[in-house]
Amino acid sequence: MRHKIIIIDDDELLCEEIANILKDEGYSVDYFLDPRIGLKQLMTGAYGLLLLDLKLPGFDGDSVLRLIKRSELKIKTIMISGSIIAANGDGPVRNLPGIITAAELAQADAVLAKPFDPELLLKEIGRLLDGPEIKRPAPSA
Repeated sequence: MRHKIIIIDDDELLCEEIANILKDEGYSVDYFLDPRIGLKQLMTGAYGLLLLDLKLPGFDGDSVLRLIKRSELKIKTIMISGSIIAANGDGPVRNLPGIITAAELAQADAVLAKPFDPELLLKEIGRLLDGPEIKRPAPSA
């Protein structure tokens, strides 16, 4: 079993879709539509990565990130939001004034704009959880 991933997003269909993609790749996945319940589960320390929606009803993703940063919890975080504009699939992300701030972006390890390509999501998860692939020298003859 690969790393455990937690998703906190109020879009149930998106959570199910992401969970299915990640499970097909061998990840263990839990998702929570209620950020308070998700945060409580997250604090168990059982997860290696959090996929977090920025705009959640009654409790935004930025607040969740601030709580994580104040805790002793060591977890990688990918912020996902429809409020972000990406230059291209793997290009720089810029913010829309008044919707998402640079400080909010800085709290996350990565940011993906909705809708996003599942391959890009998998690439970011691999980068954050597994790090860059180490090139080993070819065996000498």
